[in-house]
Amino acid sequence: MYEHSHHLSTLLEALADESRLRILELLATRAPEEPLHLTLIAHLTQITQAMAGHHLKLLEAKGLVDRVKRGKYSTFTLNREKVSALTNTLLVILKGLRNESI
Repeated sequence: MYEHSHHLSTLLEALADESRLRILELLATRAPEEPLHLTLIAHLTQITQAMAGHHLKLLEAKGLVDRVKRGKYSTFTLNREKVSALTNTLLVILKGLRNESI
């Protein structure tokens, strides 16, 4: 049980940044077959390419973003399965908290 809690807390740490949330929101609006390049992600989220690269690397390490290398360039998509599992886990926790407060 505590291993699961530790894993969840590391995922939530990854979400605890406005730029990373904007990146995830941007990728969530795209179809899985429409990956985005780092340059476009940086432009659309209004951050530098260096910061976008840093945030994408962290999100990829947590499994929330998938990267496909094409030559020397990479494109990124949302890992919908991982984000869905995270969402479901948070819903269970929030429902439990709501039931306790009644």
